[in-house]
Amino acid sequence: IAKSAIVLLALLALAIGEVTRRRGYGIVAKGVTALGFAILYTTVFAAHRWYALIDSVPAFALAIGVTIGAMLYAVALDEVVAALLALIGGYITPIVVSTGQNLPTPLFSYVLILSAGAMVCAYWRKWPAVNVLAFVGTFVLYMGWFEKFYRPAMQAAGSPDQLGVALFWVVVFFLAYLILPILHGLIRRVMSHIADVVLLLANATIVFYTLWTLLGDAYRPWLALCSLGLGVAHLLVMVCVVMRCKADVNLRQTLLA
Repeated sequence: IAKSAIVLLALLALAIGEVTRRRGYGIVAKGVTALGFAILYTTVFAAHRWYALIDSVPAFALAIGVTIGAMLYAVALDEVVAALLALIGGYITPIVVSTGQNLPTPLFSYVLILSAGAMVCAYWRKWPAVNVLAFVGTFVLYMGWFEKFYRPAMQAAGSPDQLGVALFWVVVFFLAYLILPILHGLIRRVMSHIADVVLLLANATIVFYTLWTLLGDAYRPWLALCSLGLGVAHLLVMVCVVMRCKADVNLRQTLLA
């Protein structure tokens, strides 16, 4: 009964936030709405971690539902704060509901869903802060898995069994965050923000570092091939920028470099 009451409290907070928004109390509405989504996240965490009412998979599913709802709300009403709070809750979820097992594919599939949510936001709204938060959250979780599970196996065995998994997901995230910072600009034909350019540079740097760590010692020909692939990918995106927003010189030159 107590858990149901908490959920009802969260829904009530969301309803009050919408009512106050329509009556012109913008700041109050944002605060109450954020409280509603925060209570929903807390309910999911408590049901899994404290009371063991649900397993990890339902907890992930519920967290995805809360995140999607919050981000759709944010996009519809142009509320960047709600989108940021939704992503923060989404990226904290794997840490809270973690079982301590080495399960990279379910973890990174979940992270990819969050990245897709950030892309939906980027399609409709130009929110550099959302892009940056999604990028940081994604690679913090990836590198957290890498340092906890993959690097010890690499040091022990030299060529861990999960090399293919590690490579696949770093490539997926590279492509996601090669597209995300410029998606809105390409669709709307608007100039990029300085944060978009920095994000592209950070993406290339982190991905190349990860590839160097994965392949540098035992698979140098593959590292060379991956480096070539990174260069080609940036050049192809540069061509898209030239075609869609030729005046964006900074972005074009960054991609060329």
